[in-house]
Amino acid sequence: MSEIKAMNYTKAEVHVDLNGAGATGLTAASALSHLQSGSSFHEKLDRRHPLGIYNVSVNRICRKLQKCCEIGEVLWKAGKDINALHGASELREQFVDYLELCIYAAAEHVDDVEAIAGCFFPDSQSYAKSQAARELKKILKPLRDRTSAIANAIKHNQSRLRLFSLDFRHNDELMCLHGFFIEGYRQGSVCPNPEIHQTGGTIVSVTSFLWSILVFLILTSRRLTEFLQSLSAIATGDTPSISVKPFGDAVIALARLPLYSFEEVHPFEETRVVISGEPDTRRCLDSGLYGSIVSRWTRSSEGGMGNYKLEYEGDGASRSFQMVFPAKLKLQHWD
Repeated sequence: MSEIKAMNYTKAEVHVDLNGAGATGLTAASALSHLQSGSSFHEKLDRRHPLGIYNVSVNRICRKLQKCCEIGEVLWKAGKDINALHGASELREQFVDYLELCIYAAAEHVDDVEAIAGCFFPDSQSYAKSQAARELKKILKPLRDRTSAIANAIKHNQSRLRLFSLDFRHNDELMCLHGFFIEGYRQGSVCPNPEIHQTGGTIVSVTSFLWSILVFLILTSRRLTEFLQSLSAIATGDTPSISVKPFGDAVIALARLPLYSFEEVHPFEETRVVISGEPDTRRCLDSGLYGSIVSRWTRSSEGGMGNYKLEYEGDGASRSFQMVFPAKLKLQHWD
C-alpha cells in the first residue's frame, strides 16, 4: 500500500484510504450503519433513517465538489496563462457556479447532522434539554460559521463570488492559479465583502477552500460519531469502516489539482491529511498538473507572479470598483 502525506502538521490528523469501492474516512457512515436496535426514534418522528439522511447529505456535497474539481481541471488545462484563457469565459462561469453549489451544500450539511442527532430523542423537548445535543451544536459551530456566513451573504446581501486568476512561474513551469473573493459593497464602492474578508485576507485559493470543505466533512463526521458514542447508540463489537464512493471520487478529483493558498490559512496547516491506497490509485490521482499530488511542487525557491485577471460584473449603477491583489502566495507540499 502506498501512502502520500501532507507534511509538517501537529494538529488533528485524518486518514483517507482510497480503494476500488470508494474511500474510508467518514466514521459516521460506519457508526450509523451499526446502530443499537431501538436507539433511533426516526420512525416515530416520521423521518428517514439517520443513515439515509447522512448519505443524502454527504453525496450532495461530494458530487458537487467532484464536479467543481473536474471543471477546474479543464480550466487549468485550457491555458497556461491568462492570455490563453480569454476564450474560456463560459468555463470560468461554470466553475464559479459549482463553487457556489459546494458552499450551499456544505452550509446545509450541519443542519442535516443536527437533524440526525434529533432522531435519537423521542421529541424536540428531549433533544433541546440534552447535554450531549448541546455539546454537539457547540462543537459544530466553528466548523460551520465561515461557510454559512458566505452562503448567507450570497443569499441575502447581494454578494457574489468573483474569480481571481494569476500568472505564476515556478521552476520554469508557467501556469495560472485561481482564487476567489466574495463581492460586497462599502462606502460607495463595490469591493470584497468587508464582513467575510475582515480576517484571513481577501483572495482565497479555490483548491484551499475546497479542501476546507472536505476536511470540514471529515471532522463533522467524527463529531457525530462521538455524539452517538456518548448516547451508547452504536452496537457493541467491531464496527468495520464503510467505503463511500462519492467521498472517494471527490478526494481524487481534488487531489488532482494544484495545492496552494493565498492569504488564507490552508486547512492542512491545522489538520494533517493522510491519503493511502493501492498502487493503482496513483493512476487515478495523476492529472499531469504541476502542483497536484502526483506532479508535486519542487522545493525550488525560483518563481514569480505575473499578470492577473480580476472579475467584477457591472450592475448598471455602481461606478467604483476596488482593485485587489493577494498579499502572499504559499505552495503547499505533499511528502
